[in-house]
Amino acid sequence: MTTVARQAPPPPSRPFLRALRFALSCAPLILAGAAAPAPATTPALPPLRGCATHRLIADLFPPAGFRDAVPPGGQAASVSALARAQAATRPGRTYLTPHFALHYTLAPTVNRPLWSSQPEDATLKARVDSLLATLTAHPEAQRDSLLHARLDALGAGHPRYVVQAGAYFELAWRYYDSLGMRMPDSSPSRTYKVPPSGRVAVDIADIGTVTSYNGPYYGLAFPPENGQASSLLIENDFLYNAAYNAGTGRSTGTPIRSLHEGRTYRDYSSEWEAGLKVTAVHEFYHAVQYQYTPSLAGYHAWYELSATGMEERLAPEVNDYFQYLPYALPRNHNTPLTTFGTLANYGNAIFHIYLTQKLGEDFDVTMWEHLAETNILTQAWVKTAGSQEAWDDLFGDYAAALSLAGTPGATGSPLAFSPDMAQWPVPFFDVVPPSGSAQLDLPATTFRLVRPSGAGAGLATLVGFTDSRRVDSAATCYQLTTLNSAAVNIADAAGATRSTAVFAHPGFTGNRNVLLSKPGLTATPARNPIIRNQGPMFLLAPSGGTQDSLRVVAESGRRVATVPVDTSGMFWSWDLKDAQVPDANARTVPAGLYWLRAGNRPPAPLLVLP
Repeated sequence: MTTVARQAPPPPSRPFLRALRFALSCAPLILAGAAAPAPATTPALPPLRGCATHRLIADLFPPAGFRDAVPPGGQAASVSALARAQAATRPGRTYLTPHFALHYTLAPTVNRPLWSSQPEDATLKARVDSLLATLTAHPEAQRDSLLHARLDALGAGHPRYVVQAGAYFELAWRYYDSLGMRMPDSSPSRTYKVPPSGRVAVDIADIGTVTSYNGPYYGLAFPPENGQASSLLIENDFLYNAAYNAGTGRSTGTPIRSLHEGRTYRDYSSEWEAGLKVTAVHEFYHAVQYQYTPSLAGYHAWYELSATGMEERLAPEVNDYFQYLPYALPRNHNTPLTTFGTLANYGNAIFHIYLTQKLGEDFDVTMWEHLAETNILTQAWVKTAGSQEAWDDLFGDYAAALSLAGTPGATGSPLAFSPDMAQWPVPFFDVVPPSGSAQLDLPATTFRLVRPSGAGAGLATLVGFTDSRRVDSAATCYQLTTLNSAAVNIADAAGATRSTAVFAHPGFTGNRNVLLSKPGLTATPARNPIIRNQGPMFLLAPSGGTQDSLRVVAESGRRVATVPVDTSGMFWSWDLKDAQVPDANARTVPAGLYWLRAGNRPPAPLLVLP
């Protein structure tokens, strides 16, 4: 059995490699939906802590180099046997929606769902506790059966946690079905002793209790079996290492959290609706993927990449993928886009977001139709784009756009493809010393951002060089140069305005060139008009790296400021101050129209409001 699972990265106290090996030893195929274990190769950044993601790791088909981490025979049979044994002894209640059967239990020693503060949940909790108190003499399995039977006889409602989960799974169904994707049929519960319902089974349980997966998992997607569709298991309270306290009537454990730039921005044990939504969207997409490639014999990066990308369509407010961006392009230049089984698979969901903007929201339907034919990722990319040349152009524009990530004015750039770009980590730039050299690896589908550290003849040696291309920021566009040698002079050419060079290796699609040119960029203020108390104003340099200063001129023709390009070489930032006014307290310019000009480019208007 191959299992798709959603798990959070381990806490920093757990070494990354040890955590990955543990996960590999526990999972047949973990296609995680909300959090993922450690990458096969550790990137430059430290591991994210207590986060949640989605991940694809196998023990039936383990990544090369990690076969020794998997016990003989893997864990597929034992996990399946464990689930079946528990299903035979653990009864559950069932909440039905049009397409899903959500199975759960209210027994506190098993898998009590997280209660909300809603009156209906308080009433149901009181009934559960009262019934449990009268059934203490019965064995646990029998007590659970009696509990559920009596609640059903009373017509008792379902916890809001369960009802909300059903709403989010239906949301995912409606959307994927509207795209024309192949939808799964009915499936059995793997956790509870419940009759079939003709719907997709969603078991709600403490994952660490009902499976051998221990850790911050959001959910698992089981592949089709015996002619029936995929079934799903989602976490019941977003606590792992959970324990029930009979004295307080509460479950305790470690919350599943997402971190971004060193701070917790999602604690799913308290923000459980956000956790349910992002898990339902992601995990059900794995069930849809199984409709195209049910065997998963040739798994690849697109499984997690596309499922994570879908989160931004149906749960854009959650931003669970933020925690994985440090492991993806452009922060992690050494992991190709096609590499499978690392945290980069989740962070590279930004590529799915980019292709959605460029090709339309139904492009992934075409992708999976092509994957159903051969399941070869690179071939499916080219077929979906329409041609090799179209694919080269798409990837080239994507690489150029990523150079803007994490900068304040990113969303004002014509290259921007996501409103979140300004919140992404700033990309890494390799620096070549003026009188030295640097060796740069060029793995397939990966690019490098390179800058000279000053004037002089700095050289970069491109390892794996095969007909690569170089892009420089010229006066009005990104300028493309074909490279004829692996040794490249990085220093600024005389009279040019270069500050950034981009290299790409086209090997992943054969011998075609990966084009990175981006002509026709124009100076565009990030906000126009701008309100004076909202300053400063950010302006994208037309070349993406010009050294020209920005001149700000009032309608009268008087120059009010001269602004140098910022240290990134890609933006100007004006604080809306008039440098000609001697009194510092009165320097903020009045409302009106101002003209912005750099070099001999046409002036751009900026309207300043009170």
